[in-house]
Amino acid sequence: MNTNQKIFYSCVIDNTPLFYWQGYIFITSLINIAKVNGERIFAHLTHKNDLYESFLLKYRVNIRYIQPWGDNKYCNKLQQLETEEFYDAEYVFFCDADMAILEDLAAYIDTLNISGKIVGKIVDMNNPKIEYLDIIFDYFSLKKPPITTDTLNKEPTYEGNFNGGLYGIPSNAIKQFGLTWKEYAQKMLEDSFFTELLGNKIIHIDQISFALALTNTQQDYALLSLDYNCPTHLKQTEPLSTKLLANPKILHYHRKINPNGLLQTTNIQIIDEAINKVNFMLEKNLDSQIFQNYKDSVNHE
Repeated sequence: MNTNQKIFYSCVIDNTPLFYWQGYIFITSLINIAKVNGERIFAHLTHKNDLYESFLLKYRVNIRYIQPWGDNKYCNKLQQLETEEFYDAEYVFFCDADMAILEDLAAYIDTLNISGKIVGKIVDMNNPKIEYLDIIFDYFSLKKPPITTDTLNKEPTYEGNFNGGLYGIPSNAIKQFGLTWKEYAQKMLEDSFFTELLGNKIIHIDQISFALALTNTQQDYALLSLDYNCPTHLKQTEPLSTKLLANPKILHYHRKINPNGLLQTTNIQIIDEAINKVNFMLEKNLDSQIFQNYKDSVNHE
């Protein structure tokens, strides 16, 4: 499968200076490092923003508007799956905005044999623990997926419990999968049983409901390795340094940005080489006003 216009990237950008800057990093890394043209990128905005729209239009990025949904935070990402252009595409990579992408994943669809399959990386840590997932799967009378281990600590979890930073979904599955995913998320959000069960782990409701939908729909899936969704925000880097076996293709940096708007390094050479590539690009392609808004917000915190 070649890198044509029908393999898309999508993200949601919420209405804060931090998210706008993260979206800037996401989009400019795709365009300037991964060499993805803007017409293959969809930015879903929760609010009108003339400055940001000018930036997106400069790179010919598709702009769509969504209403915040569910918890109005982590579950906003579910709104992307209603974008009609995705239904007749070939494949869509749904990403969090706090990602820097260094290679066009379209080149790997055939290599990894993922055409027609949903893909994701198993969660880095088993949040929530598998005992809680057991209760949730039983609540919905779903057959439990095969047991695997989380990516970094080798604690038990289920296949399908993917990190929410990156999901790849074939276009012919997006509409039905999106409906099922949202149905489970809504049921969990509306039932106090899950809030009481999960406590502060309720923030993972988007990932848990995704795993439920994957089981319900019986969609074929494949697991991505650590280099396709490489976290850079961990306090303990030893597990990461021993388990990352290839150059990172996607950096998942969360909020690890320094006051100059650049990604913070990790002291792991193979990761920092990728981070330095992103930072070099940012320094060359700095949009001063979007960055200044981010910097002003940091200074006021």
